[in-house]
Amino acid sequence: ANGEGEAARLWHSDEPGKGFTVSRALGDWSVSGHGLIADPDVHVHPLPQDASFLVIASDGVFEFMTDAEVCARVAAHLHPASSP
Repeated sequence: ANGEGEAARLWHSDEPGKGFTVSRALGDWSVSGHGLIADPDVHVHPLPQDASFLVIASDGVFEFMTDAEVCARVAAHLHPASSP
């Protein structure tokens, strides 16, 4: 971390000033030695027969939107004529 309360940053060695602040990079084992986790957490959840969609998103989405807001946004794109 750069300072108290700041996220750890992985810096690009060839381009000073470029970096990113993620803790997980799915399948990117080349950076696993630098503090990133390359192995995903996998959970199996059965979907109901009437499910219209499945949302796969990072915690960055849910930091700013509730589950209901995400579902409303997706539903609006699936059925634009019926959305407000």
